[in-house]
This record gives sequence, C-alpha cells and structure tokens, in this order.
Amino acid sequence: MPLHDRFIVALVAGALTLSVTGCASTPRMNEPQMRSTTVAAVPDRSRGNRNRSSAGQTDRESRRQNSNILVELGQRYYARGEYEIALEKLTSALNIDPTSASAHTVIAILYETIGDTGAAANHYRQSLRYGGKQGDILNNYGSWLCRQRNYDEADSYFRQALADPFYKTPESALANAGTCAIAAGRMQQAEEYLSQVLQRFPDDVQALLGMASVAYSKEEYLRARAFLQRAEAHGELDRAALELAVRIEERLGDAGAAAAYRARLEGGNG
Repeated sequence: MPLHDRFIVALVAGALTLSVTGCASTPRMNEPQMRSTTVAAVPDRSRGNRNRSSAGQTDRESRRQNSNILVELGQRYYARGEYEIALEKLTSALNIDPTSASAHTVIAILYETIGDTGAAANHYRQSLRYGGKQGDILNNYGSWLCRQRNYDEADSYFRQALADPFYKTPESALANAGTCAIAAGRMQQAEEYLSQVLQRFPDDVQALLGMASVAYSKEEYLRARAFLQRAEAHGELDRAALELAVRIEERLGDAGAAAAYRARLEGGNG
C-alpha cells in the first residue's frame, strides 16, 4: 500500500473499529461534502462449533473493516476530484465485501458523476438491496430516482427514510424531498418539507433556496427575495440561484439588482 494511503488509513481506522460488531460508513447525497455515519454489521448466523464460528466472525469483521477503510479512501479521492483513484479504491472495497451498502452507494455516486448512468443505477440498487432499511440509503436512492424524474417513487423512498427511527439526519431527506417536489411542480408539498428543515436549521441553504423558488412560483416576490438573501448570506449562489435572483428582481422592478445578478452570471460567478 502506498505511503500516502497508509497515512490516511491510520487516520480513519480508529473510527471504523468503534463497534465490536463492525460497521460501514454511508455517505449522503445532495450535500456539499459526503458525510459518513455508521451502520451495524449483519450478525453472524452461521453454524458450527464455537471456535470455528468465532474465527469465521473475526475473519468477516476483518474483511469488512478493510473494505470500510477503502471506502473512506474512495470518498476522500472522490472529494478531491481524483475519480480514477477513487474508483480503484471502491472497486477493491467491493471485491473484499460485495455486500457493503456504503461501497455500493459511493461508487454509484462516482459513476453518476462521470456520466455512467447504467453502472450508477446498478450500484444504487445494490446499495438498497444490502442496506435498504437504513435512512441514509433510502435517502440516497430517493435522490437518484428524483434525478431520473421518477418523482412519485422518489417521494416514497424519502418517506421511508424519514420513518427510520435511527436516522441521524432526517433533515437531509426532508431537504431532498422538498427539492424533488419542486422539480415535480408540487409547490405545496415542497413548502411542507422545507419548512420542517428550516424549523430545525434556519440557515440551511438548500431549504432556503427551495423556499425562494416556492415563493416565486406563488408570486410572493418579496418573500422570495428574503429567502434568497438569507441563502446568499451563507455562501456563493450557484448558477440556478443567480438566475432565480434575476427573475425575482425583475418582478420587483429593481433593474439595478437584476443587472448585478446578471453580471455575476455572465462573469461566471456561480
């Protein structure tokens, strides 16, 4: 293993051995960075004498831990844009543990990023197969379905994610569900989802921009401006948000503000 990889392994190995039953890290989609959580390993139900069973379990835990380390490496290389190396690490992780829901999820994200929709779809389905009761996995799959414009099915998976009592960040599924509802043209449903996010996290940029879109669709232009300005206070607006800002200011009759946003668009800011 290269020295650089060994150094990163040393950083992440401790987090991967917190549970005596083993764990796997699972990323979330539609967030600025992929964050990870832990998922309990499937209990060993094999038969045989106690010593052989214990040895088998230890071997499985060792393989799962090695796979998890490679998933962590894959996520880090992905975040840097080093997709070829990330793919190598994630493929190795799946060779070690083909049932790793986290590895299937991260490699699905990678394939989607590089435009291999077929491979992405396959790995998203595999992640659901091996981790389909977990809120993170359900949220990821719902996000994938939404990007494929399967809005009804996507909403079903977001709701399943929210029903998971052990899901640590339900606001992620709520924000994604709201964003998806906007894409489907279901503004009332979108507002219901996004309002729940903002009740807990008033500065959530994804929810604020979503609410700006909802308010604009309802011709509540001052309210739309307020949501967009709150979002802008926490970071640069992307291209879609800048385009929305132009439309809002045009509707409000503020030609100067509209021109300023348009200049940012033309200048590549966002």
